[in-house]
Amino acid sequence: MELRQIKYFCAVAELKSFTRAAIFCRVTQPALSRQIGALEQELEVELFVRDGRGAHLTPAGAEFFRRCADINGMVKEAADAMQPFRGRRHEISVGAPPSLGPEFLASMSAALTAFSSGPELRLVEGYSYQLADWLASGRLDLALLYRGASHAQAELLASLVESLFLICPGPSIGEPAPVRFAELPGYSLISPDLPSTTRGEMERLARPLGVKLNFKMQIDSVAAIKSMTASGIGHAILPYAAVEQEIGFGLVHARPITDPVPQLKLDLMASTRSGLDQRIYELSRPILDCLRQKTESGEWKGARLL
Repeated sequence: MELRQIKYFCAVAELKSFTRAAIFCRVTQPALSRQIGALEQELEVELFVRDGRGAHLTPAGAEFFRRCADINGMVKEAADAMQPFRGRRHEISVGAPPSLGPEFLASMSAALTAFSSGPELRLVEGYSYQLADWLASGRLDLALLYRGASHAQAELLASLVESLFLICPGPSIGEPAPVRFAELPGYSLISPDLPSTTRGEMERLARPLGVKLNFKMQIDSVAAIKSMTASGIGHAILPYAAVEQEIGFGLVHARPITDPVPQLKLDLMASTRSGLDQRIYELSRPILDCLRQKTESGEWKGARLL
């Protein structure tokens, strides 16, 4: 049994996917699968069951994971203890769009700080086109951004799909009723101007349908858009995550959009010019954990990890 086999096994167990684990461990999926297979052969037990939703631990795998998690943790602690001797920078720079909402950004920051207590955390908020430029220049180590997979000098680590909702003022009486895309021209919309990813996706879907959306105001601030929507000045098109807190306070409610359902792809990217080297893949884990918790718990409606 080798340490790398334990590392690969723990990655699959935590990420519940051979594909995501291979990306996380920076190996090809066949290579990772071979090592897991060799481990199962040595232990003479089946560790995972695969289905259409990913990889799941068997009872034997769950017991093995319980014991291996401690080993993996000790190895990581030993590696972290060498940080003062490496002479590298002690800073993690992570970027995220404001549409993820303050609640998620706070929980992600807390998770990153708890996961790696050594480096100083710098959280940068910006629109996706800004985050992409900062990743390419090495100014950011990691970033969550929309449609980031096509950007050079950045490596895709994971992806999430989010549905967009019509955000309306005030609390909802009962479950918010869906609204058809063709009905959206009846609402005055407050939106960022292009190259906003949300604005671009809505206009892309509207063109072939012959739908002319009513963009009443253009404001390049998600916080201002949410505040104006809550005040009844207009409506907004945003993912559920952006207004999770406001919905909880009864300031707005989110109506699902149908026929078609507008969606955005949110990518977790790592800069290939980061000075963190291999550590960047370890640091992506708490971000993935936060995303998984939000999607699997149903807190972020209309969102799922790919």
